[in-house]
Amino acid sequence: MRKRKTDVGNKNRSIGIACALVHFLLFAFLFPGCTAIKLVPENQVLYTGSKVKLIPEGRVSAKKRIKELLNANILPKPNTTILGARPGLWFFYKAGNPQKKGFRTFMKNKLGQAPVYMSDIDAEKIAEMLQAHLINNGYFFSEVSSAVRVQDKKGKVTYTARVHPAYRIRDIVFERMDTLFRNIDSVKDQSYVKTKQKYNLERLKAEQQRIEEAMENLGFFYFDDRHLIFKADSTVGKRQVDLMLTLEPGVPEKAKRIYTLGKIEVLPDYTLAGDTVSAKADTTLVDGFHYIDKKHNY
Repeated sequence: MRKRKTDVGNKNRSIGIACALVHFLLFAFLFPGCTAIKLVPENQVLYTGSKVKLIPEGRVSAKKRIKELLNANILPKPNTTILGARPGLWFFYKAGNPQKKGFRTFMKNKLGQAPVYMSDIDAEKIAEMLQAHLINNGYFFSEVSSAVRVQDKKGKVTYTARVHPAYRIRDIVFERMDTLFRNIDSVKDQSYVKTKQKYNLERLKAEQQRIEEAMENLGFFYFDDRHLIFKADSTVGKRQVDLMLTLEPGVPEKAKRIYTLGKIEVLPDYTLAGDTVSAKADTTLVDGFHYIDKKHNY
C-alpha cells in the first residue's frame, strides 16, 4: 500500500511540474508578445499583415484558389505571432546590439526575429505585382488596388482585387514563315498547351522549354527557347484567346540549322601520350559540327 501511495504521489508531482512548465511557457510567450509593440521605435510602424478582398466582376470560379494565389505572392511576410503575441520580436528588441558572442547574441539571432516595418512595404508596387499574377493566370482586365491602415504603431494593408472570369485558349497557330516550323510542327502533338485550357503564362514558358529540348534532339543544336514567342489575341470574343507561336526577330542562322555527326574514323594507333593525329573528314565543319539544311548538304 505504501508503494502505491508513493507512486501516486510521484505521478501527482510530475503532473504538477508539467502544469507549471506549461504556465511558464505561456507566460514567456504571451507577456513578451504583449509588450513588444511598446518597444517599436517612435519613428516606425510595425507591419502586422495584409488582407485580400476579392470582388468578382461576373461569374468567377475558384475564388478560394485565387485568394490563395494572391496571398502567397504578398511579400514580405509579417512577424510571426503565437496566440496573438510576437515573442520573436520581443527577444530581438531586448537583445539590443550585442558586440560579442554570448546569451544576448543567442537571444537575438536564434530566438529573435527582425521587425518588419511599414517602411519595408511598397503597397502600390505589390498591388501591381498581384495584378500581373492575375493576368498571367488568364484573368485578363483584372485590377488590384491597395489601402493602408495605421493605428497605434501597427499597420495593415488591404488589397482589393476586382477579378474578371478567366480566358481560355480557343486556337493555337504555328506560324509557317520559316522552314524551322516544319520541324516544330512534328513535335507539337506532345504540347503542354491545349485548346480549352485556361490561359497560363507558366505553362507557355514550359512549352517553350519543351520545344527547345525536342528541337535539340532533332539536331538543332543551337536552338534556344528564347527564340520562341507566343502572341496572344484576346479580342476573339466570348472570353477566349488565340495563340500564335512565332520566332523572335533576328534568330541566328546557326539556330535554324540541323547539325549531324560527320564521318567517324577509328584510329587504332592513337594514344593520349602520342602526337595528335588529324582525322580526315569528308564534309565541312561549321562551329565544330556538320550541318544540313533544306537547300544544301554540307
